[in-house]
Amino acid sequence: ILVPENVAVGYKSLFSVYGHQNVAVGSYAGSSLTTATRNTFIGQETGQDIGQKVDVINSTAIGNGTYTTADNQVVIGNAGVTQTLLQGNVGIGTTAPASKLEVNGTTDATGYKVGGVVGVSCSGLPTAAFKVVNGIVTGC
Repeated sequence: ILVPENVAVGYKSLFSVYGHQNVAVGSYAGSSLTTATRNTFIGQETGQDIGQKVDVINSTAIGNGTYTTADNQVVIGNAGVTQTLLQGNVGIGTTAPASKLEVNGTTDATGYKVGGVVGVSCSGLPTAAFKVVNGIVTGC
């Protein structure tokens, strides 16, 4: 027999869940969950959406109306959020970032900007249109 071990703070938070080790803070937080386990939902109506995975495991949603669609997922902010501000160094795939953004692994981007110079992503061999400005590829 599973002991629920859930924490729910807010009107109808974790209203329908038969899972364990979930935390929900905010009105209706986690209210779409059914058999979910080890999740965190913080904010008004987090996890209350038709797209919310009802049996989600180890996921986190933070911010009004956010929800998770897969196990082991973190969602910060809803579609209305226009900025996410982080302080300090940010690491992706590393536990000790040495710069403002450090990525250990490959990345995909359709464009980027370095020191005011807008860069582009190219594929294939360089052509006559290939341009580099201050070490930044600006044309393919």
